[in-house]
Amino acid sequence: MKYNFSTLSLKDIEGKELKGHDVHKALADGLYVGATDLDLVEIAMKIHKGEEVEIDKVETEKIKQYIKGEKCVLVAFAKKAILDYIDSVK
Repeated sequence: MKYNFSTLSLKDIEGKELKGHDVHKALADGLYVGATDLDLVEIAMKIHKGEEVEIDKVETEKIKQYIKGEKCVLVAFAKKAILDYIDSVK
């Protein structure tokens, strides 16, 4: 699957877009620091640059598990936005 996390926007509880949040960079920073395999490090670097990344099912599951895990420092609504985006890409 191909993802471009830089297109992801955060919305408040009323559905209004929150400006000035580079959620893709926060995701990339967390993946880069928390990655346990080299593939995720390379993916994190591309995500941070705002590039489109192609991620297979195994890597996608690793990213989802990171987001759901205790090491991920993103707030819940950012985690939800990322997980919803991943699930929406077909």
